[in-house]
Amino acid sequence: MGTDEQPHNDPADHTPIDKSNQSRQQRVVSQALAPFEDALIAQLPTLEQITERAANRQKRNKQRYKGTALAILASVLGGAFWLDPAYQTSTQRTAIGQQAEWQLSDGSKIQLNTNTKVTVAMHLRSRRISLQQGEAIFHVSHSPWHSYLPRLERPFTVQAGDIQVRDIGTVFNVRLTPEQETQVTVLQGRVLVSETHGTNPKQITLGAGQAIYSQNSKLQQRTQVDPEQNTAWQHGRIYFYNQTLAEVLQELNRYGELPVVIKDQSTGKIRISAQVDIHNRERFIALLPGFAPVTLKQDKDGIASIEQR
Repeated sequence: MGTDEQPHNDPADHTPIDKSNQSRQQRVVSQALAPFEDALIAQLPTLEQITERAANRQKRNKQRYKGTALAILASVLGGAFWLDPAYQTSTQRTAIGQQAEWQLSDGSKIQLNTNTKVTVAMHLRSRRISLQQGEAIFHVSHSPWHSYLPRLERPFTVQAGDIQVRDIGTVFNVRLTPEQETQVTVLQGRVLVSETHGTNPKQITLGAGQAIYSQNSKLQQRTQVDPEQNTAWQHGRIYFYNQTLAEVLQELNRYGELPVVIKDQSTGKIRISAQVDIHNRERFIALLPGFAPVTLKQDKDGIASIEQR
């Protein structure tokens, strides 16, 4: 029985390449392309063009990356501006009987009265002050463009209890009593006073020479006042007009506990008017019987009692 022959790859069986024939073919092709050689070469870019194109491509990539980075940065800055974060926060306080002046980084100034605590938070697009206790006069500094572009001004607000005061003018006084009642007096310019609680919070604008106070977190009627006398404490004096003796002593005790007691309620209701030196309150007590129907009696511990004559 015959067998089928199997093909096999034997290098020895390959026909040798005819190199002379290959050379003739290349010459034929070259001759055929010769008329078009200059045109073909003209279509190819030069070395300078290749280098320039590579540089332009790299430049476009850089600009694309730069544009992306700027877009991300703008987004971050826009978010920060909207959130209005605080970049500087500080607190200042005075002891009983002490007064102080605080110059802020934006050029504004705060005068602190006795036993006062104020926290200032400088935000990206606002200035927020918290009066936690006591009394202070705020001298607000404005940007040069404030008169022309007030919307670009960083708002200056003071929170005192449930009442917020927003500066529109220049100088105003805010006092927060121990009962969390707020008193606002405007010396120069205007302020917007707002309730911050309740379903229909009230807003009232005060001008120079006007004052308002809150009771149970509600704003009362604004009144006309003498702002210089209402803020005479900054010059070391207090003015009293037809106020009860109990109210006078309560106010004087803000600057240091006086060794004085009122004997009974009827004595405390006696009304007086006076001008008192904050730093010499004991002298006022000693002179009290000279212009009010009262007598002074001092016990062995040096405590004076006031009673009606």
